[in-house]
Amino acid sequence: MWTGKKFNCNEGAYWKFRALSDELCAEHNLTVIKNPSGKTPRSIYFAEKNGEPTKFNLMREAIDFAIKCSRSFKDFEYIMREQGYYVSLNNNRKYWTICSVNSKKSVRMYRLGEEYSNESIRRRIHEQGVEGWKNSAVYYESRRQMKLFQPRSVVFKGNFKAVKKITGLYALYLHYCYLLGKLPKDRQRRPLSPEMREAWRHLDRISRQVTLISNRDFNSLEDVEKFVEDTNGSIEKVTNLRYKIYNKLRRCNDETKRTELFSERDKCTTLLKQLRKEKKIALTIIEDNPKIKENIRLEIQAQNLTRGRKSNYRKKEYIR
Repeated sequence: MWTGKKFNCNEGAYWKFRALSDELCAEHNLTVIKNPSGKTPRSIYFAEKNGEPTKFNLMREAIDFAIKCSRSFKDFEYIMREQGYYVSLNNNRKYWTICSVNSKKSVRMYRLGEEYSNESIRRRIHEQGVEGWKNSAVYYESRRQMKLFQPRSVVFKGNFKAVKKITGLYALYLHYCYLLGKLPKDRQRRPLSPEMREAWRHLDRISRQVTLISNRDFNSLEDVEKFVEDTNGSIEKVTNLRYKIYNKLRRCNDETKRTELFSERDKCTTLLKQLRKEKKIALTIIEDNPKIKENIRLEIQAQNLTRGRKSNYRKKEYIR
């Protein structure tokens, strides 16, 4: 059955077209989709298929954990809230919904799969029995211990004034990698907020950005914007130079000279490839900067709530 976007026509014509499409599919022994849904982006489809921490996979994981540790719907709502999600279990509504505490857009749970419909969740919670009580007791004890957590005191032997300070974008990205659990390497931690857990999918992208910031010594977004502007000029110059080399190749009959021109052309191509790659990474730095700052704020807020503290996050300025 045709499942594309609706064309500009009245509703009656649209449903007639769908009925005709279903009849044609039935005549030719093709599958008729009963409840067509929108198309999933290719990157998200394969990420979910591979079990990567996408938005929906994280929701499924949170629901499964909450059901495992719940004795009642009240427990289920509380544990979901502690994991960073609001759930609406209103029996007056046809579908239960879930959304991140930092988002305004809700998702109907049945869209996550058959095991996440209203009836399935209700059945799974009731089937826990004694096992649910045991898991719930373990969960609440772990939460109590977490709230009693006290930071370890460390004595620094040296002079803070003599230590070289890391500032600017590099400091921002190091802090971000620490909250993600990527740093330090020998002791990885799991982020608390759903937004930061989802960001794990983009570690390769973040790694490329950190490398460029370190190599080019960027201190602010203005430095990145200037780099993009200069790189555009360099790309234009190298492109013009390569174009001239191609013109010389068309008129050159000397094999020795042609070999030299081919070598120069290959050098220009390699340089263009590197310049375009660095420009693309720089543009992602500008694009991702607001999201990174917001994710840091949400993660620190989640840490404070987990440890029973008030959310007293202050916006940290990395540019000094």
